[in-house]
Parts: sequence; structure tokens; C-alpha cells
Amino acid sequence: MFNPRTYYGEQTDSEPVQTEAQAWQLEAKADRRRAGNLRAAVFKPRLNLHKIFWLFVICAIIGFCLETLYFFIKYRHFFGSKGLLYGPFSQVYGCGGVILAATLSSLVKKGYSVLFLASAIVGGLFEAFCSLLQEGTLGSVSWDYTYQSLFLMGGRTSVAAMLYWGVLGVVFMKKIYPSFSIWIDSLPKRQDHLVTRIAAIFMIVNMVLTLAAVHRWSERTRLIAPEHSIDVLLDTYYPDDYMRKNYPGMRFE
Repeated sequence: MFNPRTYYGEQTDSEPVQTEAQAWQLEAKADRRRAGNLRAAVFKPRLNLHKIFWLFVICAIIGFCLETLYFFIKYRHFFGSKGLLYGPFSQVYGCGGVILAATLSSLVKKGYSVLFLASAIVGGLFEAFCSLLQEGTLGSVSWDYTYQSLFLMGGRTSVAAMLYWGVLGVVFMKKIYPSFSIWIDSLPKRQDHLVTRIAAIFMIVNMVLTLAAVHRWSERTRLIAPEHSIDVLLDTYYPDDYMRKNYPGMRFE
């Protein structure tokens, strides 16, 4: 603590000389400790539906941006990486962010190595589950790691992909999630709830429409004729060319 007696050159037998710079350093350390305690406290409250929804949306946008940047660096052109028909959203990353927050909150204080390992395992298993779910429900595959030497689970994930999830999980849990929690808790409740309802309706319609369009696209690849008016509308507004442009990496088994 800053001592005015030592600052003005007075020294006592019991107190060491303390300069102004040293006093500010001690105060800065105390501020960092308080900030660290605040960040740690962020992980104590349980996730509610409101926070889960916005966490999904933000992570879906971040995931879209990361994949777009990755493909641009690798192929030198923008490659379609969105998961929904409308908006810059990747629902795999959105769900992944929610799962990481729900499963890894208790491990944040365990250290970087433990958090990295847990993130890699959770992320790899989640990615494999998403691949199985997509193939089982829609008969399609959006990624395949069999071209890598260390692929796992039939190419549904890989060691490299798990390492990527490990790094992503550490950055997310240490930096992104604490800031997000503080921000979402500071929003005015009345206006926030109205915006959340509108955004939730949009996302639900967007996801249902995406599932319907991809399902109908899968049927067209198997030469299944439209059975009702909804199929006709999907064929009209979301034809094969449109779907291939939005999902260039998707293939049907």
C-alpha cells in the first residue's frame, strides 16, 4: 500500500523505503488479482436458456469466420463454410461452444494442459457425433479426414482436428467465454428479452428451413419426385445449383 511518509523521503525502522513506482506496481497487482477473481466468478453461475442461445449465436458466427479465413488462406479464394441458409452461421461451432462451456467450466482453474486435453477430447467426440448424426438423418457428409494420416473414427475426426479443438477450447474458455458472460449479464433485461425472442424465432425458422432444403436436396439426388406442395416450393426456391453453391463441401452417400 502507498505510504506518504516513505514517498516524501521519510524512513522508519519498521517500514522499508517505497517509491511511487513501487506503490503503483503493488496497486496494479491487486487490480489484476481482483480481475482474476471476477473472471473466475463468471463460471460459477449455471447456464440458462438465454445465455445458451446467445452463446450459440456468437460461436456460430466466430466459427464461420474462422473457417472462411482458413479456406481463404489455404485455397486463396472464399469457400462456402456456412451451415445455415441465411446468415454467417456455422451451427457446429455454435453447439460446440455451448458444449465446451457446459463441460469445461470446472476445469478452467486446472491449468492450460488439462484444459487443452479436455477440449481436444470433447471437441473430437462432438465432431464425430455431428458427422454420424448428419449422415444418419440426411444421408450426407460435410467433412472427411481420411486424407490425413492420423484420422480417427472412419475419418469423422482426426488427431490434427482434435489439436485444433484443444487450442480453440483454451482460447474460448480463458478469453471469449468470460467476456461474453460479463457482457450478456450487463444487458438491460427488457430490451434484451425482446431482441432475444426475435432472434430466436429467426434462428428456428432458419434451421428448420435449412433442414428441409437439405433433406429435399438429398431426395433429388436419389431421383425422388416431389410428393406435396412443400417439396415443389423447395425445388423451386432451393434447387441443386443453389444448394451446391451454399454447401460445396457436402456430398451424399
